Amino acid sequence: MRLHPIVLDKIPLVRDIIGENTVYYTHSSATLKTTSHAPQSLSPGVSRLNHHALVDYLSCAFVPGERTMFDGVHELRPGAQWDGLGIAPKDVPFQLNEDHFDRPQSWYANHLRELLEAVIATQLQDVRNQPVGIFLSGGLDSSLVAAFVKKLHTGPVHTISIHFGDAYPSELAWSSAVAAHIGSEHHILEVPTSIIASRTRDVMGMLDDPIGDPLTTPNLLMFEHAKSLGITHIFNGEGGDPTFGGPKNVPMVLHHLYGGDLQDLSGMYFRSFQKCYDDLDELLTARVLRPTHEEQSRLLTPYLQDDTAVMSSFLNRLMWMNVRLKGADHILAKVRNLGFHTKVQACSPLFDRRIVQAGFEIPAVLKLNGRREKAVLKDAVAGMLPEAVIERPKSGMMVPVQRWFRGPLRPWAESVLLDKTACLAPYLNRSVIEGWLRYEQMTYPRHGVKIWLIIALELWMQTHGFPAEPWTKSTHRRNFWSW
Repeated sequence: MRLHPIVLDKIPLVRDIIGENTVYYTHSSATLKTTSHAPQSLSPGVSRLNHHALVDYLSCAFVPGERTMFDGVHELRPGAQWDGLGIAPKDVPFQLNEDHFDRPQSWYANHLRELLEAVIATQLQDVRNQPVGIFLSGGLDSSLVAAFVKKLHTGPVHTISIHFGDAYPSELAWSSAVAAHIGSEHHILEVPTSIIASRTRDVMGMLDDPIGDPLTTPNLLMFEHAKSLGITHIFNGEGGDPTFGGPKNVPMVLHHLYGGDLQDLSGMYFRSFQKCYDDLDELLTARVLRPTHEEQSRLLTPYLQDDTAVMSSFLNRLMWMNVRLKGADHILAKVRNLGFHTKVQACSPLFDRRIVQAGFEIPAVLKLNGRREKAVLKDAVAGMLPEAVIERPKSGMMVPVQRWFRGPLRPWAESVLLDKTACLAPYLNRSVIEGWLRYEQMTYPRHGVKIWLIIALELWMQTHGFPAEPWTKSTHRRNFWSW
């Protein structure tokens, strides 16, 4: 595509290969304009919704790929750049070092440990003798980052953990044990439901694209607490699963091994997020210009099908897809936006280019070593953490959305979603949302997750210039995925 003349608004049109930073752009027949934040600034006037992005968000809880929720505004893909003639959005993978293939597992573990130490030492250079923080869940990834930071840093090291009150399960026993083991100054934040209701609108206003992750509001509170401690750099453990073979990909690997076709794989990918992919037929109104299944699946084709554009190992293809999509468009986008607005630098060492590349050079059989997930990563930090922490099964941060919306946050949810005028009114069927709020029977009880997903989107639209319209008695089309 050739565009003349070019207007770059003083921002170079290039994006790093991992996607820690980003560039949004829009173009007409005469100009190309870009920004690194606030993509709505490229869409003056009333914001117009991209219907394909809406469907992707409802499926994944974020907007994957080059689309944004603003119609006509695009996001440069990681590793892409302006080539002087037009945008070259080619999703180029790493050039892997063939000398690193076919080594014993101990070699990969030692190599990875050396790289982790080098990467984290580099990220600490700008804050020598100053306080730094780590978001500590008590899981393997955040715990190993905390251990390296404590070992290498010359200033105070703070760890920050959250819970949602004594009435709800928490990971505090694990995070407190890790903090005691490494000797950090540990902070425990309780996040009451009243703060969730009062601060979620603020959070959604900070995000360039909506993110339906229930941890987003607690994450903002953690950034703000770090700022109050005088911390300018906060570390996290994001990146371990997509880079080192977490559990999410196992069903897709088995499907591939037993000869499953591409169309089924793309459906499995969207279903793996356990959001609203299977609700789209009933949830969306007839006003939504819906992509076909093939159009939505096209996002995944370069990763699942084209061996010349992605890694040859199928597990590596899935991991590369997760780094490029969930990593760049959800995980890194969230910490980048919250860090920008709180003026705290988010450091994600497991997403450093050197670490990601090392992860892809590990043979697939070692990344998923039987039932032992992330086996090489675990071996790399042996002796730095209690064995129970290293070998514990992954659980994830337990945000009690299922209980919140059945109890204390139900009035708030109803006030947001059932308001007489709502930004989502033209696009979603109110009757479906009302059924979720009543906790009507589901095959798998995920009412809370779905309610949160819709609340996040509604508040995001309200804070980003989308018009409010009255709810109407809308209709929906059956058999959305009738392929």
